[in-house]
Amino acid sequence: MSDTHANDMATLLPDREITIAGVAVTVREIRFAQTAEAMQLMAPVIEALRSLELAPDAPELAIGPLEALVNAHWEAFRRFMALATGRPQAWIDDLPDQAGQELALTVLAVNAGFFLRRLAAHRPAPAPTADAPGLSTSSQSSSPTASDQTPPTSRAH
Repeated sequence: MSDTHANDMATLLPDREITIAGVAVTVREIRFAQTAEAMQLMAPVIEALRSLELAPDAPELAIGPLEALVNAHWEAFRRFMALATGRPQAWIDDLPDQAGQELALTVLAVNAGFFLRRLAAHRPAPAPTADAPGLSTSSQSSSPTASDQTPPTSRAH
């Protein structure tokens, strides 16, 4: 399978099968029926993510603030991991540190779309500029108004 095809499949079907502490685990993208529960768990995390801002020259979010955010919402994140894996939370809690970190990173990777869609939904749209293609600086609207339209009636001759 080509790298492009593999990337396309991962985008379409992000679920991932991994082995954690000798156990095969399917990490699933949150399903539609799970959305309400996932949102209830992760709403504070998503709000905290919105408050994190990238430095203008930073290509991505630094791991320190992200790790602090997860630690501040540890109980909710552990429950989210159980929801995404279908594994009991007690099993997740008993994992060795390295296995738990691998599982946590996989859950985040598989469910990145869940978080990004919610972050993007509340992101303010950039203000239009006069330089933007398709924008006119004219004060007239290009859409027809009621006075521009002729009603579909028959005309008397």
